[in-house]
Amino acid sequence: MLATACDKVDPLGLDRLTSARCGTAMAAPAPLNRLELSHNKTTRCHKLAHDPAVVEQCLLTLGVRGLPKHAREVVLDLDAMGHLVRGTQAGRHSSAYYDGYCYLPLYVFCGAVPLWAQLRTADQDGAAGTVPALAKIVAAVRHRCPSARLIVRADAGFCRAEILAWCATQWEVYYCVGRPKNPC
Repeated sequence: MLATACDKVDPLGLDRLTSARCGTAMAAPAPLNRLELSHNKTTRCHKLAHDPAVVEQCLLTLGVRGLPKHAREVVLDLDAMGHLVRGTQAGRHSSAYYDGYCYLPLYVFCGAVPLWAQLRTADQDGAAGTVPALAKIVAAVRHRCPSARLIVRADAGFCRAEILAWCATQWEVYYCVGRPKNPC
């Protein structure tokens, strides 16, 4: 996916100049690190110029291509999953729930097809940024499957007024969201 986003014509690395590298895909640690650090144009690591919005749209488009065009129903599963980190990575945050320092990325899947993976720090609500992500995902799914009924499925961590209101105002977007436990 990285090679495709960077407009490489040989994403599998079959046309490498050295035979030792032949068949090695581009997504090695060094290119991924350069992509991650390429926002800082004052460093020597600025080798892969990119627009994060274009990469985001490319990955979403590739994910949506895995959906059948004439699907009658598409279920979008939302999940915020804490990923524990070791060391002093930027953006890490201590979480009592996950018992350590972690990130809290937002994932959206349709069955086994990943449509969204957004790295977020764990110092915010698990549902933060869900509505803007859903707006982009629903638009992409609508483009691929124009007559499909969409169902947003999520656990109680996504039971927020802004998410439910957004779903209620969209055409053919339904939701099945868990409710928080009653303290009694």
